[in-house]
Amino acid sequence: MNKGFYIMTEACPALNFFIYIQNIYGNQTKKSEHRFPYMIREYAFSQNFEDSYKEKWAETVQLVAENRFNGEKLFYNHKNFFFEGLFMDHTSFNEVYQSFKVWWQSLTGELAVTKTVDEEIRNIYRDLPESSPRKTLFVQVIYDDCFLGDLMSQPYFCIVTMEQCLHGKEKLLQFVRKSMR
Repeated sequence: MNKGFYIMTEACPALNFFIYIQNIYGNQTKKSEHRFPYMIREYAFSQNFEDSYKEKWAETVQLVAENRFNGEKLFYNHKNFFFEGLFMDHTSFNEVYQSFKVWWQSLTGELAVTKTVDEEIRNIYRDLPESSPRKTLFVQVIYDDCFLGDLMSQPYFCIVTMEQCLHGKEKLLQFVRKSMR
């Protein structure tokens, strides 16, 4: 084991809420194959949704990279951040927010996302060289791909999808190593 080097794996509610919103939008506009959550009701998304989404996603990634607690604060204390520029009415937004919150706080939400990838993260930890610096690598897990934004990595911070973790240890290891430079 590599003494002094740690991997901290979390599933940030703000980042995963963005994925949830993106998937509803993608299902509604047929921008992708149907993804979770599949909602029959149509929501009032803003005219410039995709541009706003990219900006807000990048801003959120930066905030979470700076301090891992920022994502939780943003989700629970600054709901309007997600509303502005993405939704046209509060009714649509509140329905999506509540739906995500109920799912996220259940056993099939955050806990399932983090526990699903635990073993894979432990496996890549074992494969990282002994020469890894004495630092903590922060890995944020999102439940699905971010097709409207980038999975930007920064020094000792990266975002991975559940699918990346479950399909292809070598690719995951390569991706994680990039953030350790």
